[in-house]
Amino acid sequence: MRLICILLFMLVSVPAFSNTDSSLHIGDPAPALHVKFVKGKPISRFQKGKVYVLEFWATWCGPCKKAMPHVSEISRKFSGKVEVIGVSVWERDKKDQDINMQVTKFVKSNDSIMDFNVAMEDGDLMAKNWLTPAGVMGIPATMIIDALGQVAWIGAPWDVEMPLAELLQGRYDMKKYALQYKEEQEKNMQMMADYKQAMPMADSIKKLVDASSYSEAMKVYDAALALNPRLKQYLFGNYMIALAVTAPDKGLELLAGMNDTNLMQSAAAALAMRKGLVPGYYKWSLSVLSPLEKEVGAWPLLAGASFNLGDADKAVFYQQQFVDFLTAATNRGPAGYYEGEQQKLKEYKEESRH
Repeated sequence: MRLICILLFMLVSVPAFSNTDSSLHIGDPAPALHVKFVKGKPISRFQKGKVYVLEFWATWCGPCKKAMPHVSEISRKFSGKVEVIGVSVWERDKKDQDINMQVTKFVKSNDSIMDFNVAMEDGDLMAKNWLTPAGVMGIPATMIIDALGQVAWIGAPWDVEMPLAELLQGRYDMKKYALQYKEEQEKNMQMMADYKQAMPMADSIKKLVDASSYSEAMKVYDAALALNPRLKQYLFGNYMIALAVTAPDKGLELLAGMNDTNLMQSAAAALAMRKGLVPGYYKWSLSVLSPLEKEVGAWPLLAGASFNLGDADKAVFYQQQFVDFLTAATNRGPAGYYEGEQQKLKEYKEESRH
């Protein structure tokens, strides 16, 4: 998953869980279904001899909605062989409507992209009995239940087609996928631990950069990497701002020779929003960010880079999409975040009119 989208969705969309004691593994019997159906054929339990795909989603989750057309395609492609059930989890009450109402309303308004059975969890039992024990860190998340009633696969919806086809063709290697999932979990847990360790240092570096104490910021950056080199992807952006201000030619030369996607996106995310840099930095940021323009997390960054490069119209285009996304979301990030993004849109619009 792309770094900038991970960071932005951790902020405004997908809840992350640091569950290190997983108790539901690939190959284990599937827990019971505790759901209330909103659309399609109600299913109370898994029948032996049938294969199921559970797609976990939520009304507030942008990536979940983006995955729904693909889940529908899977449902149609394997119709008669597989039962696909979308299960709403981790929902949050809105002031004007309860969870039942908001899920039902969402399903009705998105009927065309939800061509599968849809249910909502009964209380919190699906998240509690399925996702948390499996060590699932966020949604959308997908599980395959095989004909023996076992959890055969855990992953993301865009990766489900191959293991599902292998399972139906009788050539599924459960041990292989169990090992892959364990390794992926370990990587995710390491990423979360690194992120947690990096944030205080990132905050210190940013404060020093904002105070124009660039040499001090670079010293903190070097000390952090000496402690844990993996922190680089979380700290590199503000380091690049310090370098862009103090040695702009050197910074551009460094960026031109980079091929690490995570570091490039980290730098692009920071540089795009920093005012007063030489135009080459915004052009470079746009070259990195433009291929991601369908990703929600990239929209405010594309807006910032465009605005700083003098293209206010393009900035309005991207920022409007992001503000619209936040407006529709139940969780709009920490206090003041949504209002800050609205203010940026206002600034971009004012410049666009001139």
